[in-house]
Amino acid sequence: MFDILPAQAVIMLKIVWTDEILKTLLDACSPLVEDIRLTFTQDGLSVGVVDASHVCFVSITIPSELFTSYEVEGKVVIPLELAKLVAMQKLSKKQPLTMIWGDEKTDKGLVRFEVGGLVREATLLHADMVRNIDTPDINPPTKFQMKAESFILGISAISDVSDILRLGLKEGIPLMTSTSTGDSVTYTITDDVEVFESSNEEVKTQLSCTYLKHMSKGFGQHTTVFVGNDFPLRVESNNNGCSLVWMLAPRIDNQ
Repeated sequence: MFDILPAQAVIMLKIVWTDEILKTLLDACSPLVEDIRLTFTQDGLSVGVVDASHVCFVSITIPSELFTSYEVEGKVVIPLELAKLVAMQKLSKKQPLTMIWGDEKTDKGLVRFEVGGLVREATLLHADMVRNIDTPDINPPTKFQMKAESFILGISAISDVSDILRLGLKEGIPLMTSTSTGDSVTYTITDDVEVFESSNEEVKTQLSCTYLKHMSKGFGQHTTVFVGNDFPLRVESNNNGCSLVWMLAPRIDNQ
């Protein structure tokens, strides 16, 4: 009934999530999608999702060594409602959470979670219902790194007065401004900023504050930001050892 992997694939998975790694995954994905496709290989876990409007994308790579225990044979794909992972993360109360699929006790249409004396068997989705999205090959020409808290401060301040944030560089300095006609916000970012690639031209793109807030939930301590005139925004961050990449389509109205 559940066509999860080709019949010839070796099927076996038993991993133990730490609370911080599971929370990192959920913080990044849950604002965007309801279903998720977890792809496990010998090297670790990879996930790529895009929201229903195809405005925001995030990919997450979690190396196998970040799990408390990691046993995977071949390639195992787990298509699951995200709410079930959220529920188990809450029930675990920060204890390690065991996830098992494909053993003699687990039907192919179920995945088993164990924490303490609690066991839950969760129904999987059909594999063809949940797509894994590869990271788009988009690299805007201007690149700089800054502290995530600075990025989040600008998003928070501008979202109070406008739904749209303008992000870019002016005279080589990162700048965030609102697009409102009444109250306005301008944030010149000079604290712990390093510009790697830029030109003498002014660079800017307009972005949704709503989606930027969603993205910021998954940021680590630093973000590497790629921008270009009307390019999609690309943001890279490392959070608890997990590598995350976001893409956000620009807003081309309200120029």
